[in-house]
Amino acid sequence: MFENIIPYINRHDNILILPHINEDGDSLGSAFALRLVLTSMGKRAFVMLSAYHGYCNFLYGTQDNTPLDEYSLAISVDCAGIERLGERKAYFEGCNEKVVIDHHATNVGYGDENVIIAKASSCGELIFHLAKELGVAITPEIATNIYLAISSDSGGFRYSNVSPDTMRIGGELLECGAQSVKVNELLFESETMEKLTLMKYALASLETFNNGKVACITITHDQFLQSGAKPEEMDGLVNIPRSLDTADIAVFLRERADGTIKASLRGNENADVSKICAFFGGGGHIRAAGCEFTCTIDEAKRQIIEKCII
Repeated sequence: MFENIIPYINRHDNILILPHINEDGDSLGSAFALRLVLTSMGKRAFVMLSAYHGYCNFLYGTQDNTPLDEYSLAISVDCAGIERLGERKAYFEGCNEKVVIDHHATNVGYGDENVIIAKASSCGELIFHLAKELGVAITPEIATNIYLAISSDSGGFRYSNVSPDTMRIGGELLECGAQSVKVNELLFESETMEKLTLMKYALASLETFNNGKVACITITHDQFLQSGAKPEEMDGLVNIPRSLDTADIAVFLRERADGTIKASLRGNENADVSKICAFFGGGGHIRAAGCEFTCTIDEAKRQIIEKCII
Protein backbone atom coordinates (compact mmCIF):
# COMPACT_ATOMS: atom_id res chain seq x y z
CA MET A 1 0.00 0.00 0.00
CA PHE A 2 2.80 2.41 0.94
CA GLU A 3 5.62 1.06 -1.20
CA ASN A 4 5.83 4.30 -3.20
CA ILE A 5 6.19 6.63 -0.20
CA ILE A 6 8.39 4.54 2.10
CA PRO A 7 11.53 5.46 0.07
CA TYR A 8 10.69 9.13 0.65
CA ILE A 9 10.51 8.56 4.40
CA ASN A 10 13.69 6.52 4.43
CA ARG A 11 15.82 9.14 2.68
CA HIS A 12 14.74 12.15 4.76
CA ASP A 13 15.60 12.96 8.37
CA ASN A 14 13.81 16.32 8.88
CA ILE A 15 10.12 15.88 8.23
CA LEU A 16 7.19 18.30 8.41
CA ILE A 17 3.73 16.88 9.11
CA LEU A 18 0.69 18.95 8.12
CA PRO A 19 -2.92 18.10 9.03
CA HIS A 20 -5.80 20.09 7.54
CA ILE A 21 -6.96 23.42 8.96
CA ASN A 22 -9.52 23.37 11.80
CA GLU A 23 -7.98 20.12 12.97
CA ASP A 24 -10.26 17.36 14.25
CA GLY A 25 -9.61 14.11 16.09
CA ASP A 26 -8.62 12.15 13.00
CA SER A 27 -6.20 14.73 11.64
CA LEU A 28 -4.58 15.31 15.04
CA GLY A 29 -4.43 11.68 16.09
CA SER A 30 -2.99 10.71 12.71
CA ALA A 31 -0.44 13.52 12.67
CA PHE A 32 0.92 12.87 16.15
CA ALA A 33 0.84 9.10 15.70
CA LEU A 34 2.90 9.58 12.54
CA ARG A 35 5.30 11.83 14.42
CA LEU A 36 5.86 9.10 17.03
CA VAL A 37 6.37 6.52 14.27
CA LEU A 38 8.97 8.70 12.57
CA THR A 39 10.84 9.63 15.75
CA SER A 40 11.00 5.95 16.71
CA MET A 41 12.91 5.49 13.43
CA GLY A 42 15.43 8.16 14.44
CA LYS A 43 13.84 10.89 12.32
CA ARG A 44 13.19 14.45 13.43
CA ALA A 45 9.55 15.38 12.84
CA PHE A 46 7.35 18.37 13.63
CA VAL A 47 3.56 18.67 13.42
CA MET A 48 2.60 22.17 12.25
CA LEU A 49 -0.93 23.05 13.33
CA SER A 50 -3.18 25.85 12.11
CA ALA A 51 -4.29 26.38 15.72
CA TYR A 52 -3.87 24.68 19.08
CA HIS A 53 -6.59 22.13 19.87
CA GLY A 54 -7.67 20.81 23.26
CA TYR A 55 -7.07 17.25 22.10
CA CYS A 56 -3.35 18.07 22.21
CA ASN A 57 -3.57 17.92 26.02
CA PHE A 58 -4.44 14.23 25.68
CA LEU A 59 -2.50 13.02 22.65
CA TYR A 60 1.05 11.71 22.91
CA GLY A 61 3.94 13.42 21.15
CA THR A 62 2.56 16.94 21.54
CA GLN A 63 4.50 18.31 24.50
CA ASP A 64 7.92 18.06 22.86
CA ASN A 65 6.66 19.05 19.42
CA THR A 66 9.53 21.43 18.62
CA PRO A 67 9.94 23.24 15.26
CA LEU A 68 12.98 22.32 13.20
CA ASP A 69 15.34 24.70 11.44
CA GLU A 70 14.57 23.18 8.05
CA TYR A 71 12.48 20.45 6.45
CA SER A 72 13.28 18.36 3.40
CA LEU A 73 10.09 16.25 3.31
CA ALA A 74 6.51 17.37 3.91
CA ILE A 75 3.74 14.86 4.66
CA SER A 76 0.14 16.02 4.49
CA VAL A 77 -2.31 13.89 6.49
CA ASP A 78 -6.11 13.80 6.31
CA CYS A 79 -6.14 16.83 4.01
CA ALA A 80 -8.35 16.52 0.93
CA GLY A 81 -6.80 19.39 -1.03
CA ILE A 82 -3.78 21.65 -0.82
CA GLU A 83 -5.96 24.69 -0.11
CA ARG A 84 -7.12 22.91 3.07
CA LEU A 85 -3.65 23.54 4.46
CA GLY A 86 -4.48 27.23 4.70
CA GLU A 87 -1.49 29.53 5.25
CA ARG A 88 0.74 26.48 5.80
CA LYS A 89 0.44 25.62 2.10
CA ALA A 90 3.67 27.55 1.48
CA TYR A 91 5.57 25.30 3.90
CA PHE A 92 4.30 22.21 2.09
CA GLU A 93 5.23 23.58 -1.31
CA GLY A 94 8.62 24.75 -0.03
CA CYS A 95 9.85 21.26 0.83
CA ASN A 96 12.07 19.36 -1.59
CA GLU A 97 9.69 16.41 -1.65
CA LYS A 98 6.04 16.08 -0.75
CA VAL A 99 3.79 13.15 0.21
CA VAL A 100 0.03 12.98 0.76
CA ILE A 101 -1.72 10.40 2.98
CA ASP A 102 -5.50 10.71 2.96
CA HIS A 103 -8.84 8.93 2.83
CA HIS A 104 -11.03 11.54 1.11
CA ALA A 105 -12.45 10.38 -2.21
CA THR A 106 -12.34 13.95 -3.55
CA ASN A 107 -8.55 14.18 -3.12
CA VAL A 108 -6.98 14.35 -6.59
CA GLY A 109 -3.42 14.04 -5.25
CA TYR A 110 -1.17 17.07 -4.83
CA GLY A 111 2.04 15.44 -3.63
CA ASP A 112 4.98 13.91 -5.44
CA GLU A 113 3.53 10.62 -4.20
CA ASN A 114 0.02 10.10 -2.87
CA VAL A 115 -1.67 7.35 -0.87
CA ILE A 116 -5.41 8.01 -1.03
CA ILE A 117 -7.60 5.13 0.19
CA ALA A 118 -11.22 6.29 0.18
CA LYS A 119 -12.54 3.05 1.66
CA ALA A 120 -10.58 3.61 4.89
CA SER A 121 -12.67 4.80 7.83
CA SER A 122 -10.08 7.42 8.72
CA CYS A 123 -6.57 8.60 8.08
CA GLY A 124 -5.68 6.95 11.38
CA GLU A 125 -6.40 3.59 9.80
CA LEU A 126 -3.82 4.39 7.11
CA ILE A 127 -1.20 5.48 9.64
CA PHE A 128 -1.64 2.11 11.37
CA HIS A 129 -0.90 0.27 8.13
CA LEU A 130 2.03 2.59 7.37
CA ALA A 131 3.61 1.86 10.75
CA LYS A 132 3.25 -1.85 10.07
CA GLU A 133 4.87 -1.59 6.64
CA LEU A 134 7.72 0.47 8.11
CA GLY A 135 8.29 -2.25 10.69
CA VAL A 136 7.64 0.09 13.61
CA ALA A 137 6.29 -1.41 16.83
CA ILE A 138 2.89 -0.01 17.84
CA THR A 139 3.56 1.36 21.32
CA PRO A 140 0.71 2.20 23.75
CA GLU A 141 1.25 5.87 22.87
CA ILE A 142 1.04 5.33 19.11
CA ALA A 143 -1.93 3.00 19.61
CA THR A 144 -3.80 5.60 21.69
CA ASN A 145 -3.26 8.35 19.10
CA ILE A 146 -4.43 6.09 16.27
CA TYR A 147 -7.40 4.88 18.29
CA LEU A 148 -8.50 8.49 18.85
CA ALA A 149 -8.14 9.19 15.12
CA ILE A 150 -10.26 6.21 14.09
CA SER A 151 -12.85 6.60 16.85
CA SER A 152 -13.27 10.28 16.02
CA ASP A 153 -14.04 9.73 12.35
CA SER A 154 -16.09 6.57 12.88
CA GLY A 155 -18.27 7.83 15.73
CA GLY A 156 -16.79 5.33 18.13
CA PHE A 157 -16.76 2.55 15.50
CA ARG A 158 -20.50 3.11 14.83
CA TYR A 159 -20.70 4.77 11.39
CA SER A 160 -21.12 3.15 7.99
CA ASN A 161 -17.45 3.81 7.15
CA VAL A 162 -16.43 1.07 9.59
CA SER A 163 -15.22 -2.06 7.78
CA PRO A 164 -14.10 -5.45 9.07
CA ASP A 165 -10.53 -4.15 8.74
CA THR A 166 -11.41 -1.16 10.94
CA MET A 167 -12.67 -3.50 13.65
CA ARG A 168 -9.60 -5.71 13.40
CA ILE A 169 -7.35 -2.66 13.72
CA GLY A 170 -9.32 -1.51 16.76
CA GLY A 171 -8.79 -4.87 18.42
CA GLU A 172 -5.07 -4.84 17.72
CA LEU A 173 -4.76 -1.30 19.04
CA LEU A 174 -6.33 -2.46 22.29
CA GLU A 175 -3.83 -5.33 22.43
CA CYS A 176 -1.07 -2.75 21.97
CA GLY A 177 -2.29 -0.71 24.95
CA ALA A 178 -4.58 1.94 23.47
CA GLN A 179 -6.46 3.85 26.17
CA SER A 180 -9.85 3.27 24.57
CA VAL A 181 -11.97 4.15 27.59
CA LYS A 182 -10.25 7.51 28.08
CA VAL A 183 -10.42 8.23 24.34
CA ASN A 184 -14.15 7.60 24.12
CA GLU A 185 -14.84 9.55 27.30
CA LEU A 186 -12.95 12.48 25.78
CA LEU A 187 -14.73 12.25 22.43
CA PHE A 188 -18.28 11.33 23.42
CA GLU A 189 -18.95 11.48 27.16
CA SER A 190 -17.42 14.70 28.49
CA GLU A 191 -18.71 18.21 27.72
CA THR A 192 -17.90 21.62 29.19
CA MET A 193 -20.62 24.05 30.18
CA GLU A 194 -19.55 26.15 27.20
CA LYS A 195 -20.14 23.23 24.82
CA LEU A 196 -23.53 22.57 26.41
CA THR A 197 -24.41 26.23 25.84
CA LEU A 198 -23.55 25.82 22.15
CA MET A 199 -25.76 22.73 22.06
CA LYS A 200 -28.60 24.80 23.58
CA TYR A 201 -28.27 27.40 20.82
CA ALA A 202 -28.10 24.65 18.21
CA LEU A 203 -31.25 22.92 19.47
CA ALA A 204 -33.12 26.24 19.55
CA SER A 205 -32.24 26.78 15.86
CA LEU A 206 -33.28 23.29 14.69
CA GLU A 207 -35.45 23.33 11.56
CA THR A 208 -36.64 20.53 9.31
CA PHE A 209 -37.43 20.55 5.60
CA ASN A 210 -38.81 18.16 2.99
CA ASN A 211 -41.06 16.35 5.46
CA GLY A 212 -38.29 15.97 8.00
CA LYS A 213 -35.78 14.43 5.58
CA VAL A 214 -33.46 17.42 5.94
CA ALA A 215 -32.60 18.80 9.39
CA CYS A 216 -30.57 21.97 9.92
CA ILE A 217 -29.00 23.84 12.83
CA THR A 218 -27.10 27.14 12.89
CA ILE A 219 -24.66 28.90 15.22
CA THR A 220 -23.90 32.59 14.70
CA HIS A 221 -20.56 34.11 15.64
CA ASP A 222 -22.25 36.15 18.38
CA GLN A 223 -23.68 32.95 19.89
CA PHE A 224 -20.25 31.37 19.76
CA LEU A 225 -18.73 34.35 21.60
CA GLN A 226 -21.53 34.39 24.17
CA SER A 227 -21.01 30.72 24.91
CA GLY A 228 -17.34 31.19 25.74
CA ALA A 229 -16.58 27.94 23.93
CA LYS A 230 -13.34 27.03 22.17
CA PRO A 231 -13.40 26.59 18.37
CA GLU A 232 -12.95 22.82 18.67
CA GLU A 233 -16.13 22.62 20.74
CA MET A 234 -18.05 23.11 17.52
CA ASP A 235 -17.00 19.54 16.70
CA GLY A 236 -19.85 17.07 16.80
CA LEU A 237 -22.72 19.58 16.79
CA VAL A 238 -23.81 18.24 13.40
CA ASN A 239 -24.83 15.07 15.24
CA ILE A 240 -27.76 16.96 16.75
CA PRO A 241 -29.73 17.17 13.47
CA ARG A 242 -28.21 13.86 12.40
CA SER A 243 -29.90 12.13 15.34
CA LEU A 244 -33.39 13.06 14.13
CA ASP A 245 -35.05 9.79 13.18
CA THR A 246 -36.57 11.14 9.94
CA ALA A 247 -33.44 12.90 8.66
CA ASP A 248 -31.58 11.66 5.58
CA ILE A 249 -29.38 14.79 5.55
CA ALA A 250 -28.09 16.80 8.53
CA VAL A 251 -26.79 20.34 8.00
CA PHE A 252 -24.77 22.42 10.45
CA LEU A 253 -24.02 26.04 9.50
CA ARG A 254 -21.67 28.13 11.61
CA GLU A 255 -20.71 31.75 11.13
CA ARG A 256 -17.03 32.61 11.48
CA ALA A 257 -15.49 35.82 12.79
CA ASP A 258 -14.87 37.07 9.24
CA GLY A 259 -18.52 36.55 8.30
CA THR A 260 -17.94 33.47 6.13
CA ILE A 261 -20.11 30.43 6.71
CA LYS A 262 -18.84 26.89 7.22
CA ALA A 263 -21.30 24.14 6.31
CA SER A 264 -20.93 20.59 7.62
CA LEU A 265 -23.20 17.92 6.18
CA ARG A 266 -23.89 14.33 7.16
CA GLY A 267 -25.98 11.86 5.19
CA ASN A 268 -27.40 8.39 5.66
CA GLU A 269 -27.47 5.60 3.07
CA ASN A 270 -30.03 7.55 1.03
CA ALA A 271 -27.89 10.66 0.54
CA ASP A 272 -24.50 11.48 -1.01
CA VAL A 273 -23.61 14.77 0.69
CA SER A 274 -20.23 14.98 -1.07
CA LYS A 275 -22.06 15.84 -4.31
CA ILE A 276 -24.02 18.58 -2.55
CA CYS A 277 -20.87 20.13 -1.11
CA ALA A 278 -18.98 19.74 -4.38
CA PHE A 279 -21.63 21.91 -6.05
CA PHE A 280 -20.57 24.72 -3.71
CA GLY A 281 -16.84 24.12 -4.20
CA GLY A 282 -16.38 21.87 -1.18
CA GLY A 283 -15.96 18.14 -0.82
CA GLY A 284 -15.41 15.23 1.49
CA HIS A 285 -16.93 11.79 1.84
CA ILE A 286 -20.24 10.36 0.64
CA ARG A 287 -21.63 10.43 4.19
CA ALA A 288 -19.67 13.41 5.58
CA ALA A 289 -18.67 16.54 3.68
CA GLY A 290 -18.36 20.30 3.95
CA CYS A 291 -18.23 23.57 2.04
CA GLU A 292 -18.07 27.33 2.60
CA PHE A 293 -20.17 30.39 1.76
CA THR A 294 -19.40 34.09 1.58
CA CYS A 295 -22.88 35.39 2.38
CA THR A 296 -25.18 35.66 5.37
CA ILE A 297 -26.00 32.56 7.34
CA ASP A 298 -29.65 32.79 6.27
CA GLU A 299 -28.69 32.98 2.60
CA ALA A 300 -26.29 30.04 3.00
CA LYS A 301 -29.08 28.07 4.59
CA ARG A 302 -31.45 28.91 1.75
CA GLN A 303 -28.94 27.82 -0.88
CA ILE A 304 -27.87 24.57 0.70
CA ILE A 305 -31.36 23.47 1.74
CA GLU A 306 -32.55 24.11 -1.80
CA LYS A 307 -29.78 21.81 -3.06
CA CYS A 308 -30.55 19.18 -0.41
CA ILE A 309 -34.19 18.79 -1.44
CA ILE A 310 -33.66 18.60 -5.20
